[in-house]
Amino acid sequence: MDFQVVPPVMSASAFQQMGENPWSGYKELNRGLLVDFSFLSAPQVQHNLQYEAAWRHLSCLNNASAFAIREQCGHTLKSALKHVLKVDRRDNAVFPSEGSYLKVVQEFAGLGGDVGFFKNEIETQINVPIPALPSVVLQGKI
Repeated sequence: MDFQVVPPVMSASAFQQMGENPWSGYKELNRGLLVDFSFLSAPQVQHNLQYEAAWRHLSCLNNASAFAIREQCGHTLKSALKHVLKVDRRDNAVFPSEGSYLKVVQEFAGLGGDVGFFKNEIETQINVPIPALPSVVLQGKI
C-alpha cells in the first residue's frame, strides 16, 4: 500500500442544532462556530484539532419536567478544545469486510464561557471475514 501525501486541511463552520428529549423533559438549542485543523501523521492515522464556541439554550418541554432539569434551564456558553484521533484500517468505511477502526476523542471545555469539563470518548470496531461463509463478516463494536 502506498502512502499518499495529503496536505493538512483547515476549515470553519457555523452551526445550529436543536434537539428535543421528551423522555427527559427538555429541549436544547445550540448555535456556534467550529474551527477544524485536520492532518495525517501516518498512513490511515488522522488527527483533528478543533476549537468550538457554542451558545446553548436549555428549556423545559412542559410543566412536568423534573426539578433537576428546571435548575439547568437557561443560557450557557461553551468554549472547548478537542483532539480527535482516527485509525482506520478497514477495507471499506461503509460496508467493511475486514480490518479495524479506532476513534479517540478528548475534549476540554472551560477556556471561556461558563461551562467546564474534560471528556474522553473511545469507539472501536473489528471486522473479521468468515472463510466458510464468503459473504458473512463478524463485526464487533464498542
